[in-house]
Amino acid sequence: MNMKKRLILTGAQGTGKSTILNHFKEQGYPVITEIVRRLSQEGVNINEAGDSESQTIIFNKYKELLNQESYISDRGLSDVVAYTFYLGLQGKLEKEFADEQFMEAVKFYKENEDIIICYVPIEFPVVDDGVRSMDEDFRNTVDFLIRSFLDCNEIPYYIIRGTVDERISQVDLILKEKRES
Repeated sequence: MNMKKRLILTGAQGTGKSTILNHFKEQGYPVITEIVRRLSQEGVNINEAGDSESQTIIFNKYKELLNQESYISDRGLSDVVAYTFYLGLQGKLEKEFADEQFMEAVKFYKENEDIIICYVPIEFPVVDDGVRSMDEDFRNTVDFLIRSFLDCNEIPYYIIRGTVDERISQVDLILKEKRES
């Protein structure tokens, strides 16, 4: 029997989510990755330059992709909502817009309780890749907003820490435990 297995790595930019995901991609796992980068290349504003239009595009794309049968994703709706709330705090979009997206994300996670969420905290300096924001205050705020979203809505998650190898081992163990349950 082929069981549905969906895992989301969530966390601020530059925490190592894609590094973890790339390991599992090499192992043959289906992955969802680089969505925001691709949308940015298509002209969608990201990071501090985002707005309600860009956040709607990003949110809808993730919501569509996260409904697939099996995957590991390097972002989830918790990430999108955190960036949306950041933009709301900066006055770049309406509070009602952020609230609506927030409620839609909560509903999605409550309806999809089989999704495994792994939060990857900030443990080292961000690396400049030419796309992600290098602003540490922005990064710390997004991290706080992601954790707040998960905690306040009682959405269960695992915390993934340590070296790259330790993180990969932790995610691998979580996948094996879920496979056996």
